[in-house]
Amino acid sequence: QRWSDRSAPALNSQRIGGMTEYHLSHGGKVRAEAGISRSNPYNGFVTIGGTTDTHNAQAHALLSYEQNGLLIRGWWNNLFFNHTDAFFPVLTPLFTSTDRLGRAGGNASFNSYDLETRYRFTILETLTLNVGSNFRHIVASWNLLSTRTVENRLGLYAQGDWQVHRSLELSAGLRYDLDTFIAPTLSPRGALVYHLNANHAFRLSSSVAHRPPTTFDVGVHHINSFTLPGSPPTTSTTLGSSNVKPEQIISYEAGYQGW
Repeated sequence: QRWSDRSAPALNSQRIGGMTEYHLSHGGKVRAEAGISRSNPYNGFVTIGGTTDTHNAQAHALLSYEQNGLLIRGWWNNLFFNHTDAFFPVLTPLFTSTDRLGRAGGNASFNSYDLETRYRFTILETLTLNVGSNFRHIVASWNLLSTRTVENRLGLYAQGDWQVHRSLELSAGLRYDLDTFIAPTLSPRGALVYHLNANHAFRLSSSVAHRPPTTFDVGVHHINSFTLPGSPPTTSTTLGSSNVKPEQIISYEAGYQGW
């Protein structure tokens, strides 16, 4: 939607994609899919200062293999967009927002490459284990970043599900994460589920999660300039930093499920 022109059409996008699966013996399968999409230029959110004129394009591809509790999956995602800042006319003489070279708006390209493995197996009739790993490689290029920013993430995890009693289940897991921008983190989790019968259950759980800074948090380099009549321009610069701690969330949950 272009807010500046009421007669303009709403958001217009085009997509094309495909997916195919090949089923193997013993319940295994191989899956492949890919797709691309784009949108016509549109105005983004309206703020107190103005809006943006944005053009997006996306692409993705995925390949996976599953067999006897084993999953191996890899995929790629790309987001490209260009944008032009559009301030309200009355603010144009007073306010500018640019990159480090003084350019307004710009182009951006974000690519992420993921590889995931997971294996689920039964040790005892009442005990099942899940082990796995995931790796993500992110490449961010944007003129609002100080430089081309690269991030690598590696996670390893294991979880056990134990049927303690016909009515009682116990789950416990641990995740270890490495990230380019932060020190390694450990994230434990646990849950206790009590089944009154087949249709009613009570659940208690607790978990710890961490969120590292994004490539934008680390690499942003953005300049705002304010000019008031009769006064010299005032400039403020927003700079990212990798010298930050990850966000940490500790959650406790109690719930009931019935149907």
